[in-house]
Amino acid sequence: ASSNICTNQALCALFATIYLATVGAHGLRAIATANMARARELRAAVLAVPGMRAASDAPFFNEFAVRTPVSARALTERMLGSGFLAGLAIDVYYPDETDLLLLCATELTTGDDIKRFTKALTEELALADAAV
Repeated sequence: ASSNICTNQALCALFATIYLATVGAHGLRAIATANMARARELRAAVLAVPGMRAASDAPFFNEFAVRTPVSARALTERMLGSGFLAGLAIDVYYPDETDLLLLCATELTTGDDIKRFTKALTEELALADAAV
């Protein structure tokens, strides 16, 4: 073959199969429940940060959008400099939505991760506010 795309797809399918076989149906349900709980914990913590607002009250699984008081793209770049992958600035896909940020939590996200993230977010927003 002149490309390895088939190999990559098969490898991803193999990983998914092994993972699902390992955790089983009950394990998958527990992982999904943990995803939802962590995402809700993250959302509540982020919305407690001054200036952050909910983009929607629609139901969600483990991803949700928030509105930032500054450019979401600039915020993600500053947070990356602080060691945090702070979500996806939606203006990549919708140029008019400069303050919309997509965040996600999984079963691997810990309560400590959320505390450190929201602390760094609060500090970055305070710095941005002071610069204005």
